Amino acid sequence: DELTALHLGISKKLASKLTLGVGAKFFYSKAKDRFENSRNVSLSATAAPTHWLQVALIGDNLLSPAATSQLGLEREVVLGTKFKVTEKVLLYVDPHAHLGKGLDDTVRSTFAYEAGAELQVFKDLYLRAGTFKNITHPDLKAKSDGFGYGIGWVAPRMSFDFAIERVLSPADRLTYTSGVTLYF
Repeated sequence: DELTALHLGISKKLASKLTLGVGAKFFYSKAKDRFENSRNVSLSATAAPTHWLQVALIGDNLLSPAATSQLGLEREVVLGTKFKVTEKVLLYVDPHAHLGKGLDDTVRSTFAYEAGAELQVFKDLYLRAGTFKNITHPDLKAKSDGFGYGIGWVAPRMSFDFAIERVLSPADRLTYTSGVTLYF
């Protein structure tokens, strides 16, 4: 791959059911002749109004520098929702509204979404599966459609996540993502 990304974030609980966060993204190019290194910022607010519903409002890619535009990233607002169906099954629906100019590609819609399900296998192990449409994919430098599946493990002060995505359009491709979250 030509690109490595690092995402960092912090959040602060303001009330028992309200959290605010800020995130930073750093993109490191291995093909300096084609893409510059770049950075971007996101802001979020998360609320848990009931025991079965969590919602988050996220402003993503707020800086929108030319270097991240090369990656197809644009300003967007995401409404993240998590529904607790049972003690072991969660459903996610995350509509996206693109606000800024990104890559001019074959997908011209300004609306996008991610949807999926999570199954708690053990108290600290989760399996996930989902789909996405018109989601910006920095590896492809384009908006993409596809599906994915993954696994997550939550340890006492950290969590590990791994996902495999099958991108169906604009190019047939298999990608993976991994992450570590530290809790302080």
